[in-house]
Amino acid sequence: MRRTPELKTQKAHELYVVRRRQRNAALEKVIRQKRIVDAADKFFDKLEEFGDGVSNGIYNGVVVPNELYGLAAATLDEEQETLDELIDTLCVAHKLADDAQDALLKMAAASKAVSS
Repeated sequence: MRRTPELKTQKAHELYVVRRRQRNAALEKVIRQKRIVDAADKFFDKLEEFGDGVSNGIYNGVVVPNELYGLAAATLDEEQETLDELIDTLCVAHKLADDAQDALLKMAAASKAVSS
Protein backbone atom coordinates (compact mmCIF):
# COMPACT_ATOMS: atom_id res chain seq x y z
CA MET A 1 0.00 0.00 0.00
CA ARG A 2 1.36 3.35 -1.02
CA ARG A 3 1.23 6.17 1.51
CA THR A 4 -0.34 9.27 0.07
CA PRO A 5 0.46 12.73 1.42
CA GLU A 6 -3.06 12.90 2.87
CA LEU A 7 -2.53 9.63 4.74
CA LYS A 8 0.82 10.84 6.06
CA THR A 9 -0.79 14.08 7.23
CA GLN A 10 -3.62 12.15 8.89
CA LYS A 11 -1.14 9.91 10.73
CA ALA A 12 0.86 12.96 11.78
CA HIS A 13 -2.33 14.58 13.07
CA GLU A 14 -3.21 11.42 15.03
CA LEU A 15 0.28 11.39 16.56
CA TYR A 16 -0.08 15.05 17.49
CA VAL A 17 -3.43 14.38 19.19
CA VAL A 18 -1.90 11.51 21.18
CA ARG A 19 1.09 13.63 22.22
CA ARG A 20 -1.19 16.51 23.20
CA ARG A 21 -3.27 14.17 25.39
CA GLN A 22 -0.08 12.87 27.02
CA ARG A 23 1.04 16.42 27.71
CA ASN A 24 -2.34 17.33 29.21
CA ALA A 25 -2.28 14.22 31.43
CA ALA A 26 1.25 15.09 32.59
CA LEU A 27 0.13 18.64 33.36
CA GLU A 28 -2.79 17.35 35.44
CA LYS A 29 -0.39 15.15 37.44
CA VAL A 30 1.90 18.12 38.07
CA ILE A 31 -1.03 20.22 39.29
CA ARG A 32 -2.22 17.44 41.61
CA GLN A 33 1.28 16.91 43.01
CA LYS A 34 1.76 20.66 43.49
CA ARG A 35 -1.37 20.70 45.62
CA ILE A 36 -0.01 17.80 47.69
CA VAL A 37 3.30 19.63 48.18
CA ASP A 38 1.47 22.80 49.18
CA ALA A 39 -0.62 20.88 51.73
CA ALA A 40 2.49 19.15 53.12
CA ASP A 41 4.30 22.49 53.30
CA LYS A 42 1.36 24.09 55.11
CA PHE A 43 1.28 21.18 57.57
CA PHE A 44 5.02 21.50 58.20
CA ASP A 45 4.64 25.25 58.78
CA LYS A 46 1.80 24.65 61.26
CA LEU A 47 3.90 22.02 63.01
CA GLU A 48 6.77 24.48 63.32
CA GLU A 49 4.41 27.15 64.68
CA PHE A 50 3.08 24.65 67.17
CA GLY A 51 6.61 23.64 68.11
CA ASP A 52 7.59 27.27 68.70
CA GLY A 53 4.81 27.53 71.27
CA VAL A 54 6.03 24.44 73.07
CA SER A 55 8.35 24.69 76.05
CA ASN A 56 10.46 21.64 76.87
CA GLY A 57 8.55 19.58 74.30
CA ILE A 58 5.27 19.92 76.19
CA TYR A 59 2.26 21.93 75.07
CA ASN A 60 -0.79 21.96 77.33
CA GLY A 61 0.30 18.62 78.75
CA VAL A 62 0.87 17.07 75.30
CA VAL A 63 4.38 15.92 74.44
CA VAL A 64 5.49 16.70 70.88
CA PRO A 65 7.97 14.04 69.75
CA ASN A 66 11.01 15.29 67.84
CA GLU A 67 10.55 12.44 65.38
CA LEU A 68 7.38 14.14 64.15
CA TYR A 69 9.40 17.07 62.82
CA GLY A 70 11.78 14.72 61.02
CA LEU A 71 8.91 12.71 59.57
CA ALA A 72 7.14 15.86 58.36
CA ALA A 73 10.35 17.18 56.75
CA ALA A 74 11.06 13.82 55.10
CA THR A 75 7.51 13.66 53.73
CA LEU A 76 7.77 17.19 52.38
CA ASP A 77 11.11 16.38 50.71
CA GLU A 78 9.68 13.20 49.18
CA GLU A 79 6.63 14.99 47.80
CA GLN A 80 8.84 17.77 46.39
CA GLU A 81 11.06 15.16 44.70
CA THR A 82 7.98 13.55 43.14
CA LEU A 83 6.86 16.98 41.92
CA ASP A 84 10.28 17.57 40.34
CA GLU A 85 10.07 14.21 38.54
CA LEU A 86 6.58 14.99 37.26
CA ILE A 87 7.74 18.39 36.01
CA ASP A 88 10.56 16.66 34.10
CA THR A 89 8.01 14.28 32.57
CA LEU A 90 5.83 17.25 31.63
CA CYS A 91 8.79 18.93 29.90
CA VAL A 92 9.42 15.79 27.83
CA ALA A 93 5.72 15.46 26.96
CA HIS A 94 5.62 19.13 25.94
CA LYS A 95 8.66 18.68 23.69
CA LEU A 96 7.14 15.60 22.04
CA ALA A 97 3.86 17.44 21.45
CA ASP A 98 5.72 20.40 19.94
CA ASP A 99 7.76 18.08 17.70
CA ALA A 100 4.59 16.31 16.53
CA GLN A 101 2.94 19.67 15.82
CA ASP A 102 5.98 20.87 13.86
CA ALA A 103 6.01 17.66 11.82
CA LEU A 104 2.29 18.03 11.13
CA LEU A 105 2.71 21.62 9.97
CA LYS A 106 5.65 20.68 7.71
CA MET A 107 3.70 17.81 6.16
CA ALA A 108 0.65 20.01 5.61
CA ALA A 109 2.81 22.67 3.98
CA ALA A 110 4.54 20.09 1.80
CA SER A 111 1.21 18.53 0.84
CA LYS A 112 -0.18 21.94 -0.05
CA ALA A 113 2.90 22.75 -2.13
CA VAL A 114 2.62 19.44 -4.03
CA SER A 115 -1.08 19.91 -4.75
CA SER A 116 -0.55 23.48 -6.04
